[in-house]
Order: sequence, then structure tokens, then C-alpha cells
Amino acid sequence: MHRSSVFLYVRIILIASLLTAYAFDLNGQIAASYPAYKIPAAYSSVQYPDTIMVFCEWPVGLNASINVDNGVFNFEWSRYNRDALAFEPFHTDSGTSSTITGIEAGGYRVGISDGAEIDTTFVVWVFEKSVEVNASINYFECGELALEGSAEALGLIHYHPQTHEQFELNNDMVFEWTSFPSSPVPYPAENLSPVTYSPPYEDTWFYLTVTDNFGCTVTDSVFYESIEVKADFIPEPLEGPAPLEVKFTNNSINGASFDWFFGEPEGFQGVPDDHSFEPVHVFTIPREYFVRLKAYSEAGCEDEFTYPDPVYVHYSILQVPNVFTPDGDGINDVFMVKSRSLREFRGVIYNRNGQKLFEWTDPDEGWDGTTGRGREVPPGVYYYIIKGRGWDGMEYEYTGALHLYRGR
Repeated sequence: MHRSSVFLYVRIILIASLLTAYAFDLNGQIAASYPAYKIPAAYSSVQYPDTIMVFCEWPVGLNASINVDNGVFNFEWSRYNRDALAFEPFHTDSGTSSTITGIEAGGYRVGISDGAEIDTTFVVWVFEKSVEVNASINYFECGELALEGSAEALGLIHYHPQTHEQFELNNDMVFEWTSFPSSPVPYPAENLSPVTYSPPYEDTWFYLTVTDNFGCTVTDSVFYESIEVKADFIPEPLEGPAPLEVKFTNNSINGASFDWFFGEPEGFQGVPDDHSFEPVHVFTIPREYFVRLKAYSEAGCEDEFTYPDPVYVHYSILQVPNVFTPDGDGINDVFMVKSRSLREFRGVIYNRNGQKLFEWTDPDEGWDGTTGRGREVPPGVYYYIIKGRGWDGMEYEYTGALHLYRGR
């Protein structure tokens, strides 16, 4: 076959989708659906107006037709054999167009003739994305994770159809690491094998995406099953009088076992106070407690966390008033002490004759101005003896006169 010197309108259509891009020469056009990259062949000239097309999606098909209103044409398809350095026929048919599918990457030539005036050929080089990428884990240990990536962009080799001189289309690439759930990767677009010293606490997919010169992307992934642990908790309540019961909500991530330290002033010296997941602890001695948690993963990694604010147990207080007005108005109707963090308490009320009228041991209770039989005592002066001892060791003892007033 030879290339016709007659101006013909010939086209080869690469079928992959609905949208089409075009390139023209003196004899016709070539159309391709969704080529990522399309340029003339390295040897292209007026005599050899051949085209290179790179596709990110595969497979594609080829369709050849001629823009003539009437007539039946013969089509002969040939594929370039790189070993033989020659185009070898593999398919022929006749009609107004010809289609081949299931093709491989490489060079294709179609000859079109009607046995009379029309006799022409056209060559196209078809390539799919040619990037190989691999993502893997090099090694991991507590506090360190080393990812390993490799990427290779293969050159796109094509040949002059007559001289068979080899040409190569260079294919550079860029890359980037990402992850899900999101986890920081050091210099994700600069280091193909990054090492992070802050591995994720959750199981994570890492993705290495490579983009070549032609806009095609290839992604490989690797799964990391986390061995890391993060200790975290919240105490509630954070302060109150002794004895103070505090519940610790464990928000640790990936923890398998735990050591709780409820009162160590510095570090983790001593024996842990608790090993449960969410302990409830009673603090009795009034002071500040900096609580620490040490968490361990199943793989043996560990992390420790100290809550930034101390648990504060209030110091003891015992204060005694000297007047009350049990007149039923809801204001100061009961003789009560003001107390906090008391471990022991006892109060006794006497009249001026030394007769005991009332005794109580709960500082949150008090005297309502009646006898033990519920009879109101008259207004006047009464006497009290009140003793207490705080959880902080403070001793209290008060004696004095108490004035009882009733409204008229």
C-alpha cells in the first residue's frame, strides 16, 4: 500500500466514550474519545502525519471510515511487531467503515482502498497509562512508622513506519501520600518513603498516588493496623468536700490495659492504685491530687497522661451561729452549723438549768427549737457544746450561748 496523493477525508476513531478530540492532516482526521494526551508522533511530518494518543482508561477500540458519500471500501488492519520491526496484518473487512476492539497498546495501521482511485493508509500509536506504583510498610514499632513507596514511569516507545527508527516519549511523574482516616505524613509530595514519628492511633489506609506527564493517575494502598495507644480521661466531679467520690471516664484510644495513679506528686513512682477501665475513687484527705493514667496497647506500646487540673478536696470547716428564729417563716428556722469535710461531728443543746434538750451527729441537720417530744421551747438563751474533726485532721470544739427568738 502507499499513501494517496489525492485529498481524502479519512478518519480513525478510538472508541472509549462520547466525547471526542481531533487531530487533522492533509488526508483526513483522527478522533479519540477521552485521550489524556495527544500529540504528533516524534517522526511526524507532512508525509507521515501520524499521531500518539495516551489513554488513562482502557480498553479502547478503533474505527476507521472514509468520508465518501457512496461506495464500499476494503479495510486492512495491521499491528506493529516490535520484534520483526514490521506491521503485520491481522484483520480485514469491507463496507463503509471498520471497527476493531479488544486491542493492545501499540502501533496500528489501516489501509483503505476501493480498488480504483482510493488507496491510502493511516498510522496511530495507542498507549495506556504506563506507571507502576507500589505502596508498602517498611517497618513499624512503638512511636515510629516507615512507609515505603516505589514508582516507575515507562517510556512510550514507537517506531518510524518506514525506517523503523525507535523513538521514546519521556514520561515524568509526581506523587503524593494520603491516608484515611486522615493522618499526617511527613512531606507527602517530596518523600517517596516517608517515616513518621507520630503514627496514627487508629487503623489507617495509606495511599500513594502517582500522576504522570499525561495526567493519568495510578494509586496503590497499604493497610496499617495500629499498635499505638493514647491515654486520655476526664474526672467528674473535679472538686468537692471530703469524702469526694470521683468517676473517671476513660477516653483512651487503642488501650488494652491501664494503670491509674491517684496521688503521686511526681512521676509514676510506686504501685498503681487501680487497673480497671473506668474506676471510681474516693478521695478523703483534703488537698490537691494530680491524677495520672498510663495506658498500654496489646502490642506493648504505652502512653501516659496527667489531667491538667488537679482533683481538689476541700479543707474542713466548722462554724457555729449564735442566734436563730424558729418562727416558721422559712428563714433561719433551724439552728445549723456551717461545715465541710468533717469526719466526725457531735452537737448538744442545753437549757440554762443544764438539761439536755437535743443532740445530733449529722452536721447537715440541726435543732428546730423543740424538745425531744416535739414541744416548742420558749424564746431565750440556750447553750451548746459542738465538737468535730475534719478529714484533714483539724480538731474543732465550740461552747457558747445561743439566742432563740420567735416572732410575735
